Order: sequence, then C-alpha cells, then structure tokens
Amino acid sequence: MRVRFPLPAPFCIKGVFYLSRHVRGLYSSFFVHQFLVLQSGVEQFGSSRGS
Repeated sequence: MRVRFPLPAPFCIKGVFYLSRHVRGLYSSFFVHQFLVLQSGVEQFGSSRGS
C-alpha cells in the first residue's frame, strides 16, 4: 500500500532537513546540559575534597 503525499518534493526535502536539524539541536543541547551538570558535580566534589 503506497501513500502519496500531496506535497512537492522540495518541500519534503526542506522539511526533512529542518527536522534533522531540530533533532540535532535537541541532542546537542541535551549533551551540553549533561556536560554542565557533570562539570558542576566534579567542581563541587573537588571543592568538598579540598577543604
């Protein structure tokens, strides 16, 4: 069963590009958040050890 979308090809391609870029942005922001949490945890651990 084939589903034919009434969308022109360029729009589909643009949508796919936009979707991939959006997903990539979500992934990168998630990784940055994880990294910042890890860094702050390491800094707290180091300061608590140092004192």
